[in-house]
Amino acid sequence: MPIRYAVLDLETTGPSYRRGDRIIQIGIVFVEAGEVVASYEQNIHPLSPIPKAISQLTGIYDKDVERAPKFDDIAEDLWEALQGTVIVAHNIQFDYRFLNASFKDLGYPDLNLDGVDTVELARVFYPMAPSYKLGEISEYLAIELENAHNALADARATSKLLMLIQDKIADLPREFFLDIKPFLHFFIRETGQHVFQWFMESKNVNKNDYYWNDFVLAPDKAKGRVFPKQFLAVDQHDNPHASIQLNSIQEAMITDLQERDKHDKFHLLSALAGTGKSLASLIGLLRHSDQGVLYLTPTTLLQDQIYEDTVPLLVDYLGRPLKVALLKSPKHFVNLQALAELKRDMTRQVDDELKRDAMILMAAMVWLTETSTGDFDELHPSLRNHLFWQRYWQIMTSYSHQESDQNLANNFYLRQFSRAKEADLTISNHAFFMAHLEELTHFTNKALIIDECHRLPEISRRNGRYQLSSHHLQINIASLWQIYTQISDKFLANPKLGQDWHDFYDWQENIQALGQQWHALSQIIDQISREDYYHSSHYQDQEIYLSPSRSRSFALEEQLHHFYQRLELVIEMTNQQLKLFSTKSTGRFSSKVWEVLKNLNQADLTIQKMLKEENAHYYLLKKQTRDDQKQTDLVLIQEKYQSKSALFAALKAWPGQVFLMSASLELMVQQDMIEKSFGLTHYHYYTYPAIFAYNKQIEAYVLNDQPSIDKLSDSQAADYIAQVVLFLLDTLPTKANKIQVMFQSQELLSQVYDRLQILAPAFTQNNVLAQNSQQSRRKIRQQFNRLEIGVLLAMYSFNEGVHFQSGANVYIMTRLPFANPRAARELAKADWAQYQGHDYFKSVALPEMLLSLQQIIGRCLHNTDDKVYLFSVDQRVIKSSYHQQIKRALPEGLRFHLSHLADVFTFNQESEE
Repeated sequence: MPIRYAVLDLETTGPSYRRGDRIIQIGIVFVEAGEVVASYEQNIHPLSPIPKAISQLTGIYDKDVERAPKFDDIAEDLWEALQGTVIVAHNIQFDYRFLNASFKDLGYPDLNLDGVDTVELARVFYPMAPSYKLGEISEYLAIELENAHNALADARATSKLLMLIQDKIADLPREFFLDIKPFLHFFIRETGQHVFQWFMESKNVNKNDYYWNDFVLAPDKAKGRVFPKQFLAVDQHDNPHASIQLNSIQEAMITDLQERDKHDKFHLLSALAGTGKSLASLIGLLRHSDQGVLYLTPTTLLQDQIYEDTVPLLVDYLGRPLKVALLKSPKHFVNLQALAELKRDMTRQVDDELKRDAMILMAAMVWLTETSTGDFDELHPSLRNHLFWQRYWQIMTSYSHQESDQNLANNFYLRQFSRAKEADLTISNHAFFMAHLEELTHFTNKALIIDECHRLPEISRRNGRYQLSSHHLQINIASLWQIYTQISDKFLANPKLGQDWHDFYDWQENIQALGQQWHALSQIIDQISREDYYHSSHYQDQEIYLSPSRSRSFALEEQLHHFYQRLELVIEMTNQQLKLFSTKSTGRFSSKVWEVLKNLNQADLTIQKMLKEENAHYYLLKKQTRDDQKQTDLVLIQEKYQSKSALFAALKAWPGQVFLMSASLELMVQQDMIEKSFGLTHYHYYTYPAIFAYNKQIEAYVLNDQPSIDKLSDSQAADYIAQVVLFLLDTLPTKANKIQVMFQSQELLSQVYDRLQILAPAFTQNNVLAQNSQQSRRKIRQQFNRLEIGVLLAMYSFNEGVHFQSGANVYIMTRLPFANPRAARELAKADWAQYQGHDYFKSVALPEMLLSLQQIIGRCLHNTDDKVYLFSVDQRVIKSSYHQQIKRALPEGLRFHLSHLADVFTFNQESEE
């Protein structure tokens, strides 16, 4: 007899039955043998008013339940209907417990029914879903859910989700299922038991899946090829790109690139944001050429966005498949050897494992049956929990590049790198390019497009830095003493080994001396830390700037040099002692010993590079809390003051033509920043006009309801911004409004979110997204795209290069995007400007702010029919000594007007009348 599943959803007046909350609506869908056999829906009178926030969320108001039965009126029939069923819910703990408490309050016994949770099931079996909220997972799986937070509609969607998961489990390879079987008991309630039953009842047979080292891997069928929609279609048009509508700027850029002088090495492409220059540049270089393109973005998020959004349009326009590869650093790709070792460890000690780790491991194994890239970014953010993956990275440290699996089918990073060599289009990022330049130059003569090129100099400079962790060194020096003690005990126990005791004691003395020299160096680091962190409150980024003169006052490099010499000697002597012991004894050393030596060798190499750096450089001291939250690590960082020479050498070394592209190139050319930043003096410059009518499409206002934000405290500013947001939501003339508030300070962003939670808790919970370190930009972008009404609180950097499918119609600039002049790297820039005889504000701070401002405004428009509001609560836009420079940097036709917020809409209404 098939099991009967009662898939239910409750709408309640609140989260806690014990505190007086009650059911206001119940919906149940009964499922047997993969079919819906019955349903039940009932509004219920809660015997108390429904809170306004609940009514806004569910659409259920007091009038809807005033004639509805009370729970005790339906309890008997409902109890009977549920007997012998398995309760299924999307968050079983809430629905089951609330329903059980409702029955028990009337004298019924415990329900005592099996419970299955679709949230945990979805998290494991759909690891790449953007969200596990019922509405969002339904959209991802194309499950119809028209009336979210209606109990029966939610129950129907949950029943469809349940059946999809059952089908997916039934289709699992047997080897895979046997691997996850030891972890099934970690599912909530009886969920794991039913997973086992669904698989055992299936007609599953072993398939031809690719099985490697305890993992079932997805077959790599496409080999990186992306196909156009109309490929091999019967009705394919003679003009395959007729359906792709290009604007005049894109057409002009394509023509320019196809007619370019092939002998010119460097080309600059200047077009404002929103013109579609990414697509146009790729069409221009790939349409009539098989040369290939390496396309660089400043972030991995933009890499993925180009692949997901631009590449499909590109192949549709070209009408032919393209080989496409995404290149990121190896840390972005799962290492199957390390994960397999972690899985074996967890299987051996399964009874001691944490539920969190077991659930993530199962989800990761499902992911491997589906991914063709092995890119961690595909996983839902909740599955990238750093405490679980820290165990994986600890195993990873024992693998060298040479020890990793060199089989391209198993090594995802090598698979992508190999594919990139033959690809028509390789998408990578600025940092990867600078770090792997020598390897990438073997890509024959591919054209190089550097998108958002104004970001490359800073990324290049940071890429050339060296870091030394004091905590890491301290641990490894202490471990080295333990190694000495271990070998010493063995020698004392077996004097026949014939060891040269003079060398042995010499080794001991040098280890002790190394500890003393490290103590002297760490005291200098601690002294700097105490002086700056405890006597200053403005180092919000937890970094201290050490100018060359200040470094000399602490004799920092002199102490580094002494420590380096002793470390070199100790490493050499340790290797000799280990070699001697290994040849005269049958004993073997643990992997921990070799890991310590590997770490000390890496530290030795880093210090060597620091001491040999000939370019002008400075040091930073970065304070960071370790993962265990119990210890603070001080990291010594060396950075160059500028990277122009290294950047010019990199661009000159590229074998093909180089195309620098940005919405801010015109300003950079005007301020002679191309030569200053890239070292380029000869290039072909293409500039394209705006396609937007900024004077008609953007209404820009500087608000004067309060003093300028730079005159307010953070607390006052947070109150002001929150009030502006709520006023706009109530006042804007359109019904579907999306507001993006752009911040320079994460602290202020968090304070505004806190204010909104207090002033509008229900709306904030469901419609306000806030950028933070726990949530990826990818997920925030996806969530904001799905909202019809909502608010996004994000840093200025969030928007650069990010394209929303459904952008905001209101933008709020909190402060002008100046960098904090007291931040560590800005102090370094100020020192370098002074050294060169320039004024920091005029030559660095103001030009960089204007570049950022251009990027911010450029992202306000997506289409020529967009109409948006842009508000600034920073009055320096029009009331400062540099307001004329700001005015000149704005797009043609855009002007800010000083106004009270309420007057903006009063004036617009009067104009319409």
